Amino acid sequence: MARITRAVAAVTGRPAHFTLQDLRRTVATRLQALGVRLEVTEAVLNHISGSRGGIVGVYQLYQFEAEKRAALDRWAAELEKIVQIDAIDQQS
Repeated sequence: MARITRAVAAVTGRPAHFTLQDLRRTVATRLQALGVRLEVTEAVLNHISGSRGGIVGVYQLYQFEAEKRAALDRWAAELEKIVQIDAIDQQS
């Protein structure tokens, strides 16, 4: 986390103030914006409550492995776009 904080500060010139929970929240929000199903987003975050809480968690044992991989691949592609746009903006 310290390495990420230093890298953000180096790029922006401002101290970075965020936590791992902020990163988890951002991933969850952006996965939903990318059209990833809620139960897959929760599986990526390893949430036990929410859509997998209560009795559903007892009977729903499917792990969404392929869906999680696809969601994380989409997130990686989105991050690459964000980084490329930022790099272009900084060159201008």
